Amino acid sequence: MITDRDIAQLCLDIYAGAGQWDQADLPADGIAFGVKDLGSVIALIFRGTASLNDFVHDGECVAGPLEHDGLGPVHPGFFEGLPELWTGG
Repeated sequence: MITDRDIAQLCLDIYAGAGQWDQADLPADGIAFGVKDLGSVIALIFRGTASLNDFVHDGECVAGPLEHDGLGPVHPGFFEGLPELWTGG
């Protein structure tokens, strides 16, 4: 059984650049994510704001979002890097 503590640990690990991820991209700056198969669920964890550049992206939430074929409308700050993540590139 997956606990809140398990998920919280993954969230901590994504900031520390640690953990045993099944797939991960953990650059020091920019979009970072980790995928962990926990048996009954697969966790997809994104790092939040970790740098000035990330903070600027957080502010890119203007009206008139971009359109993603699989997700629908998303704001520009979230869309950056999404196509590569979505296709596994």
